[in-house]
Amino acid sequence: MPNRHQMLILIIILIALPIAWVVYKYCYFFWFIGNKSLPSQIGNYQTVRYTGSNNDSQKLTKILFLGDSLTAGVGASTFQNSYPNLFAQELTTQLGNIQTTNHAVPGDKTQNILNRQLSQDLADPQITFVMIGINDMFGHIGTDKFKQNYRQIIATLQQKTNSQIILISIPNITSSSLVSWPLSNYFKWQINNYNQAIAEVAQQYHLPVLDLYSLTENSFSQHPQYYSQDLFHPSDEGYNYWTTNLINAYTNCQSCH
Repeated sequence: MPNRHQMLILIIILIALPIAWVVYKYCYFFWFIGNKSLPSQIGNYQTVRYTGSNNDSQKLTKILFLGDSLTAGVGASTFQNSYPNLFAQELTTQLGNIQTTNHAVPGDKTQNILNRQLSQDLADPQITFVMIGINDMFGHIGTDKFKQNYRQIIATLQQKTNSQIILISIPNITSSSLVSWPLSNYFKWQINNYNQAIAEVAQQYHLPVLDLYSLTENSFSQHPQYYSQDLFHPSDEGYNYWTTNLINAYTNCQSCH
């Protein structure tokens, strides 16, 4: 029968092994994504025009995209398969001619939008889509600071533009084979916290939120082809799936129009 000293060592080992496993999975998650190093499909502050099918050839709706790698098209094979491009193409059926300006930068947090993206020429947009937060979460930016930065982003947009501001929630990233239990539970809990923060800010400013999290919560786990090679960013099919659901959400969003 083991003595007290041996029992203590056994208990320490039993506690340390699960902790070591979680730390390993957490570190491997970031190493794997970084090792793939997928490129952005958006040029620096890229502006693109799209021709609508309506008869009002003089009308031009300007759209601004702010965000991180998910808005910069990381994971897509080409710019044409990035969600802002697919989204704009679909919107031409509703809005006619469109000009998009995309300031998204991979790795950016809310503070980077304030310091970098909003310091650029915003091109006088009528609509601005903001999807940001996953890197704040990974960077351990507290939700209080996150909300403070988000408020400043909105206040700056309202000061510099007359744009309709539409927020997009942080999508679900926990269903990939790269994110197994218990890391998946931890990330899901974190994402829900940050999305709740986004919802609170949106309510404060009376802004609509397109709930990309709910749209992607289960679908990606059922369709692994929706992930790109780094098992985190969407693939061409994944971004196309996003676009289909975001267009439906936008169309049915009364406060978006």
